[in-house]
Amino acid sequence: MKRFNTPPGWPRPPDGWLPPPWWQPDPSWPPAPPGWQFVVEEEPDRAGAPAQPGLWIALAGGALVLLSPVLPWIQEEGGVAAWEIKPGVRILSGLLGAALMGAALGSIRAREPGTRTVIATLACVFAAVACGGYLLLIAVGQSGTPVDSGYGFTVASHWSPGPGLIFSVIGAAVCAVGQGITAVRSRRLVTVRQQHTTPGWR
Repeated sequence: MKRFNTPPGWPRPPDGWLPPPWWQPDPSWPPAPPGWQFVVEEEPDRAGAPAQPGLWIALAGGALVLLSPVLPWIQEEGGVAAWEIKPGVRILSGLLGAALMGAALGSIRAREPGTRTVIATLACVFAAVACGGYLLLIAVGQSGTPVDSGYGFTVASHWSPGPGLIFSVIGAAVCAVGQGITAVRSRRLVTVRQQHTTPGWR
């Protein structure tokens, strides 16, 4: 992938800008060093914003959510729970984990910090909402859910979160934190680039 190699003392052009055949530098800019390469090849993974550790944290969090459907979600404190999570909810949780991992991979592959900021921000909000939903489900279990006793009346069944639900909470929270860190750092990079970019490149 090609990019414009800015000579020393020149303002930074917009991201992705390459000089057209008729382009001439501003006469007020200092001359480029002899033999300066204005257009250079660059590896795709180095062309845009650098990879950030928050994305790998988010990827690990998404993997935890993806793994959660195959593990028990609830356990009754005194034995087998009489109330069970609907299979569809667990399937949706697995799809959520896949989506969170996909968002993390998309952010990792994003060349431009602006694109990465958008993806990371949306994924952070999505993961935070999912984490809140999991916590609400745990609160319902702790407060008790009505189940049929078999004798014509209902009783409150109290249960604790199983490893699957715990993995979902932790994974969603970790993903939200990782994507949040990435969104903030990428946004700062966008701001820095804007401050060092002079309009007027043609």
